[in-house]
Amino acid sequence: MIAAAIAVLRSGTDGCNWVAEVTRTAGAGKGTFYLYFPSWEEMLAVVREHLIEDCNSPIRHAPATPEPVDWWAVLDEQCVRFVDVVIEFDRNHGLIFHSALPNDPDRESGSSTALLATALERGVADGCFGPVDVDIAARMLHAVVHTAADAVLEGGDRERWISACTRLARSYLAQSEERITPHPRRVDPVDQVLIIGMIAALTYAIRSPRAVSGTAHVARSGRTGRRGSYEPGEGEGAGWNVHA
Repeated sequence: MIAAAIAVLRSGTDGCNWVAEVTRTAGAGKGTFYLYFPSWEEMLAVVREHLIEDCNSPIRHAPATPEPVDWWAVLDEQCVRFVDVVIEFDRNHGLIFHSALPNDPDRESGSSTALLATALERGVADGCFGPVDVDIAARMLHAVVHTAADAVLEGGDRERWISACTRLARSYLAQSEERITPHPRRVDPVDQVLIIGMIAALTYAIRSPRAVSGTAHVARSGRTGRRGSYEPGEGEGAGWNVHA
């Protein structure tokens, strides 16, 4: 039944009756559905937990291994997995990942940002990353990757956005002598968007200390989002602007 639900959500169906769509795909009756799940929301919560568990596999398992870990490779894989799972469910990704659901696994101690912070802590201890505040770094990097995934959904180039994420992570996390300092006049606009995502996440975290993640939805190409907007040109007001 879970596999059928994932298939239906992946197909992009805008279901007016999700239970009927899932049971039809599974070849089962509605009675069977309600035997296992009291409601569609309860099933969606299980689907979300399954997808988050799979997506977070790199940062969940790497800190537990006693063997040496290539932490840059772990972060790269995590970035790719996150972006791809958002793309995979396209129009339904908001329904899966942003709906208020019972027993939300990403708001408990095993949240994505908490797992990322644990991985970063191990990376710092191993000497791979510089001495960063891992809780702040995890929150901001999560926002960066989420911003990139949203941008790809809006038509952005996947490889370009993933590359920008990994480049920004290296610049932020590397030991001081290894950090890349871009020329101020040569910063890729994609990097500008991701940096604004980090700023918005930090602002959100300061305002809401109990929040698990501060996700910045930043606009592209003149479109306006909840956290920022871009005005083309070179005059006053041009460029990226962060909105409170």
